[in-house]
Amino acid sequence: MKSLLPSFLVISLFLLTGCKVVSTPDGTIPEAYKEVAAKLEGTYVGKTGNLKISLDGTTPKLEFLGPNGSTDILGGECESQIGRLSQVIADKGRNGEIIVTWAQFAFNPKKCSAQIGGRSIELSIFYNSGKVKSISASIFHETRQGPGDDTMTRENLFYTFKNL
Repeated sequence: MKSLLPSFLVISLFLLTGCKVVSTPDGTIPEAYKEVAAKLEGTYVGKTGNLKISLDGTTPKLEFLGPNGSTDILGGECESQIGRLSQVIADKGRNGEIIVTWAQFAFNPKKCSAQIGGRSIELSIFYNSGKVKSISASIFHETRQGPGDDTMTRENLFYTFKNL
């Protein structure tokens, strides 16, 4: 039986401080946040594919749905995978309701691990009138020039998905 103490502590800290970073080492969210997380469920449309957020009980799931059934957000040949939720930032919205403004999921670039330094995908969530307007996804990327050349470019790969 899971202890209710961690959930109670998370909720108490949020109420006392407002904005709160919540770690989710097992990939699940406290039951008390399930209704807040459910507001993010849906499919968000992007230029290279769609981002789908769903809940399986208290376990959020993030999927990329690309052209021709690809689930690789990096373009198809990397076979990248999005893993479980690791952290969220919850804050109070304009009307005082609790909203998720940022989330981090584990990420495995698989075949592109030499070029993609990030092992997480970070979501910035933007609202308009209390509803999710868009989500920006960011993955840390390193580009090496080639064998014998230690020159490296570091940047974030950004993807924007809109709620239609």
